[in-house]
Parts: sequence; C-alpha cells; structure tokens
Amino acid sequence: MTTPGAMEKAVRAGVHGLSAAGLFVLLVLPAHKYAWMSDIDPATAPELLLDAAGNRLPFTLAVAGAVVVLQGLAAWRSRRLWQRLLSVGVMLATAALWLAKFGA
Repeated sequence: MTTPGAMEKAVRAGVHGLSAAGLFVLLVLPAHKYAWMSDIDPATAPELLLDAAGNRLPFTLAVAGAVVVLQGLAAWRSRRLWQRLLSVGVMLATAALWLAKFGA
C-alpha cells in the first residue's frame, strides 16, 4: 500500500513530466510551417507562403495553457516555498517561450 506522501510525490513528478513534455513540444515546433524551406533555398521567404490550415496558433496555445494550468495546480497544492517557486518559474518560462516563438 502506498503512503499519501509517496502518492503526492508521484503525482507531482507526473505533473512536472507532462509540463516538460509540453515545453519540449513548444521548443521543437517551428514558428512557421514552411520555415524549413529557407534552409534548402535561402532565396525563399517562408513568411510569404500562405499557411492555409492556420491551426498552429490554437495548438500551441492549448499546449502552453495546459502547462500553465498544470503548474498552477501544482503550485496551489504544494506546501513548500521552493516547490511553488519552481511551478511559477515553469509557468513564466512557458509564457516567455510561447511569446518569443509564436507571439506577434
């Protein structure tokens, strides 16, 4: 039988693992669908190519929002100051990464 403390640690580790996966997705996803084309032909301006689907912004907002909500719940449930500061730091890093890469 697991103790309540062990279950709390496991849930916290899961929350931080999911948040790290979300940050990784935001990090590796290119800001523009055709950004890879400038690597092949530098004369091609990928920003001028039309992205007909336009679903990159809602997806990245959903991922960033999920990370912020998970970390907000972790900060709310934590008992120690360093755990709260870690969660707030991850939330700020997620917002800064999203704004730097996908923001206008």
